[in-house]
Amino acid sequence: MEKTSDKLLSIEAARSNTYRLLADAYRLPSEDLPGVVQALVTALSQLESEALESAICLENGGLDSNVLQVDYAKLFIGPFMALAPPYGSIYLEDKRRLMGDSTVDVRQHYLSLGLDLSVDFKEAPDHITAELEFMHVLINQAEGAIEDLDGQLLSENIHHQQIFLEKHLGAWITAFADKMAEHANTDYYRNLATLTRIFITEDMVALPN
Repeated sequence: MEKTSDKLLSIEAARSNTYRLLADAYRLPSEDLPGVVQALVTALSQLESEALESAICLENGGLDSNVLQVDYAKLFIGPFMALAPPYGSIYLEDKRRLMGDSTVDVRQHYLSLGLDLSVDFKEAPDHITAELEFMHVLINQAEGAIEDLDGQLLSENIHHQQIFLEKHLGAWITAFADKMAEHANTDYYRNLATLTRIFITEDMVALPN
């Protein structure tokens, strides 16, 4: 039983790290990016994920933060219209509406666990980095339930993960990744799009029903 628990904890730690690192990979590129990418390769290797190939391509591609910041701005900010808006509501709401009902529901998921966005976070609750970070926090809580042998809490947590992925992150990630891949000028964002889509799709399938 102890070995099974240790293996499960190892998998959950790698899942949690992957979501956290993906959130970092979607922030404005900085000099820290090579370390983030290297850690992603390690986590996806531990999970034996098919997304590993794309992560290795990230590691082997250009990671010049100055070059990537230009592509980041074009894809996610503008100046006139972002070509791959990083908000769930754009893909889930009619008429590509920002801050719609789905955005409110995302924040309710956060609040239901006693969480809320930092005052320093200036984006909408359904921004890609916020949703990825939320999955990281959820999985951390699952790790705690495993360590405490709390089967009921673990079951509730897994159900929450399933609902959040089905209604939110997993429901729009493919459309978002397609936009990224279509409009990116750099291999980094094309590979990040593929990596994100594959990993989240795999994770949804792997979660127990």
